[in-house]
Amino acid sequence: MALTSAERKQRSRKHTAGDHSLCDPGRCESAGAPLSPTLSSADALGSRGRRLWREMTAAGELGPAQKVLLEEACRITDRLDRLDQVLRSREDEAWLTFSANGAEVRVVVDGVLAEARQQASALRGLVVELTKTAARRPPAPPTGGEQPASGETPAPPDSLEELRRRAQERRAGRPAS
Repeated sequence: MALTSAERKQRSRKHTAGDHSLCDPGRCESAGAPLSPTLSSADALGSRGRRLWREMTAAGELGPAQKVLLEEACRITDRLDRLDQVLRSREDEAWLTFSANGAEVRVVVDGVLAEARQQASALRGLVVELTKTAARRPPAPPTGGEQPASGETPAPPDSLEELRRRAQERRAGRPAS
């Protein structure tokens, strides 16, 4: 069955945003890949990148755009670690070494401190954006399933939205749930 123009446009927009749920497996290598809270390329991340991924995904499921931002933030975190290694080393350390046509090629980064500043600035922007979108994300379901008995102090809010909801209920004269 052929897709309508609107369906093709929706599929294209989702694909561009990183959501491959509507992609044709024969045309997109990411189609059918499970959207799990772990990176498919988690092995490629360093220790700090993996830690950032675990901590950010522990709060709940991320949207496709948030996953892309988080993945890039994890990569930048690891890149900053590598730049820090280069800054701390006493020798002229190569960023990358590989063989091409039988010759060894060494890639050395000039202006390492300037690059580290740029990467830190990019990471800061990604973290701000992730924090803003995380505040709009629905809270993760409670694990214990226990509700406070009447008269008990309710648990602190899990998100900014929960805090706003409680404040509105208090203003309206209803008890916060």
